[in-house]
Amino acid sequence: MFLEENMKTVTINGKNYNLEFSFAAADESNLIQSMFKIVSGAYLFFNGEKGASVATVMLNGTAGMVGDLPKVCKQAFFAGLKEYHENITFDEAVELMKSYMKESKLNFNSLFIELKTQMEEDGFFELIGITEMLEEMSQDENPEKGKKQPKTPQEINWHEVIWENYFVRAVAVGIPYETFLHLNPCKLELYEEGVKIRKKLSDEEMWVMGRYVREAIMSTIGNSPWFKAETTPAFEYPEKPYLLQDESEELSEDEKMREVDKFWAQESARRANWRRTHPRQE
Repeated sequence: MFLEENMKTVTINGKNYNLEFSFAAADESNLIQSMFKIVSGAYLFFNGEKGASVATVMLNGTAGMVGDLPKVCKQAFFAGLKEYHENITFDEAVELMKSYMKESKLNFNSLFIELKTQMEEDGFFELIGITEMLEEMSQDENPEKGKKQPKTPQEINWHEVIWENYFVRAVAVGIPYETFLHLNPCKLELYEEGVKIRKKLSDEEMWVMGRYVREAIMSTIGNSPWFKAETTPAFEYPEKPYLLQDESEELSEDEKMREVDKFWAQESARRANWRRTHPRQE
């Protein structure tokens, strides 16, 4: 099922575990703050001292980020496991992470890269608003007076984002609550796109049905003396479904003109017959 397309499965101690960064992971505010500082590059300037050179500030910031990587990896590993392993504790997740690193021969930097890549594939940064905030910041380095400033991760109402936005959209396209808990924004957009396609196909089917109904009426009631003169050619129901008709066999110009003349002859005869059978009352 495509619900699991972005999910990462890891084998630890002979058992499979699923990692996915979605709504459950969005509850971990410490992880969100850490990822914002890393992705935005803000970490590089967090440990800057007044009067220090740019090189010194960046070096100190990088050292601080590297020093925090183990903590960030623990937060991320736990958050990723929560989506499919609801009852797991933070300590259990940390022990699983250690075993996974040993078995896969990973250091904290390589593990962090794996986890960050999975976040990107799951649309986690779009879900928690980091992508949008960074775009706003890059487009508005010198904000105009009175212009609303982008919110920091701490200021965002995650309950509102998840339940009053994404959940409402999910309900609108018929996604069950149990399924919603395992979704991320990318998957939700796929659902919404699928509903649009389904509605379009349904509309096309109704349109074709309307053509069939019209043909049925014209080939029955339309052939009655009330609507058709004796000299008017009879309306005929299609011999085969429209989709089975060979669309490659286009009519010649003469055939098209004969069809037009036939239509107007039938219409003129129908109107004349109607006037004959329904004379005006003086």
